[in-house]
Amino acid sequence: MKKLKLLSTLSFISLLFAACGLDWTMRSEPYENVNSDRPIDYRNNPYYYDLSRNTESPDLAPNAESGKCYAQCISSDQYSIITEQILEYTGTDYEAEGVQRKTIILSPATTKWEKGKADPNCLSQNPEDCMVMCLVDTPEVYETYYIVTDTLANKQFKITEIQKKSLVRAGGRTGWVEVLCEADITAKLIKAIQHTLTDYGYSTGSINGVMDAGTRSALAKYQNNNGLPEGNLNIETLKYLGLLW
Repeated sequence: MKKLKLLSTLSFISLLFAACGLDWTMRSEPYENVNSDRPIDYRNNPYYYDLSRNTESPDLAPNAESGKCYAQCISSDQYSIITEQILEYTGTDYEAEGVQRKTIILSPATTKWEKGKADPNCLSQNPEDCMVMCLVDTPEVYETYYIVTDTLANKQFKITEIQKKSLVRAGGRTGWVEVLCEADITAKLIKAIQHTLTDYGYSTGSINGVMDAGTRSALAKYQNNNGLPEGNLNIETLKYLGLLW
């Protein structure tokens, strides 16, 4: 009778585990001796979590390779410039025939990420861990014109060219990108970056092999204008500069 009750209890436990989506089975062999010289393979434990296989966490770069460095970057909105001609009214009677008031959007409203002040409540000693990113609204830019819509009825106009910005690619977080590790950032490489940026019209101020304020400013403008990840020496930027291939 006791044996029957035990089997019934075990069956109930098995059904309970199965209902919860868990695998519970009896083991006929003993567990490995924790005092044994042979290391225990914890991967057989269903509750073991191998961090090296983590490719989903936003805090870690997915598919990272040993010996390489990674960072999360910000890229700016990319625009194309459209030139448009309008017949701008030159008279003073804005109620005249063939005259219309028109508001033209020169740059659309958008949002962008900007670095804010470090979180004062952050517990980390590393300032990078305390960085705060703020999503900021950028309002649209527009101009109002009086234009001539009927050149037969009204001859008081001039041809005016206006330039409008059209959003090609929205900026934001680029996700994880590969960057140069600190040991690979040499004075020789910085000089090469300074020479190349200067050749492309982005003056660094001096060619001294030091990542100074002038070099940082020139590099940031180059990254911004070319839709590259911003804020560090990432591999994509170096390839775009022709310094890596």
